[in-house]
Amino acid sequence: MEDNVIKDGNRLIANFLNPDYAGEFEYALQWHRNWEWLMPLVEKIEKIDTGYEISIIDKECEIGTMGYQYTCVARGKEDTKILAVWRACVEFIKWYNDEQKKIL
Repeated sequence: MEDNVIKDGNRLIANFLNPDYAGEFEYALQWHRNWEWLMPLVEKIEKIDTGYEISIIDKECEIGTMGYQYTCVARGKEDTKILAVWRACVEFIKWYNDEQKKIL
């Protein structure tokens, strides 16, 4: 995965977790390689609104709506499990931000 993709994804995650994030210390952001950083994000996604289901199988991750009719909203498939989860979370945040704009 390219460095700029990782930087952009980590910046998106930082803004999602902390809307006041000002872009400092981007080199130190570790969501793409540290489970201790990534799991609080996964837990936050699971608790949004009515909740989202996160499924991780081998090197693939899928995030979808919970309830009667499941709908996949984000997917990640990468060379490692942590990157697959990271990718799905980044795609989820993009989708979620777009959905929030539609509401406003």
